[in-house]
Amino acid sequence: MMKTTARQYRTSGQSGFAIIVVLSSLLILTILFAIASQRSMAHVQTQSAERYLAKQRHENAAILTILRDMGDEAASFDTLTLPVPFEGATVRLQDVGGLIDLNTASPELLERMFDVVGFPEDAARSVRDWKQDGQRFIRIDDVIRVTNADAILLDDMQFVATVHSGRRGIAPSVALDAVLEIAAVNDEAAPSMANFAVYRAGRQGERLIGVVNLGSSATQSRLLEMR
Repeated sequence: MMKTTARQYRTSGQSGFAIIVVLSSLLILTILFAIASQRSMAHVQTQSAERYLAKQRHENAAILTILRDMGDEAASFDTLTLPVPFEGATVRLQDVGGLIDLNTASPELLERMFDVVGFPEDAARSVRDWKQDGQRFIRIDDVIRVTNADAILLDDMQFVATVHSGRRGIAPSVALDAVLEIAAVNDEAAPSMANFAVYRAGRQGERLIGVVNLGSSATQSRLLEMR
């Protein structure tokens, strides 16, 4: 039986170590490749989402411009189905008189709205204190910042609130059921007949895309808000 020399042991050990190094290197390369692939896929998905959102913003801006140019003619339609290139997009016009104005609604109406929508308990007080400095909401999104509420609440707020009504109450004749459930009899006001929130139908339901003032002529109409 042949004796294993020290040199043979060293050679065997070196070979085993080399194999471990190679396998470790391959493992590291595999991990790096997987990470790079994930990042590349995430980048592609992000770019795709950004392109989709940019396309939506461009289309929404075009829709609002079309409605503005139609003037008060657009106000005669509750809903409009747009032709190519909007692929049959459907929009709904909502008189803002049927929405609760965050700037001018009565404190009682605002408090009921915050309670129904699910805002923090001190939301009404936060808004009241904020307004004492003469500040006003520019967009309904601003109320989230002022009250420290969850941004998810904007999904409901877009259908009940506005900053373009200028009324203390709401007009029941042009209000959705969601608003009527909040308002009381003494909250009644007249419709705007000029300012309209525009909602676009999509895969996940309607989304507010902006507010248009539809004057007595196309030259007097203007965009009040674009989202």
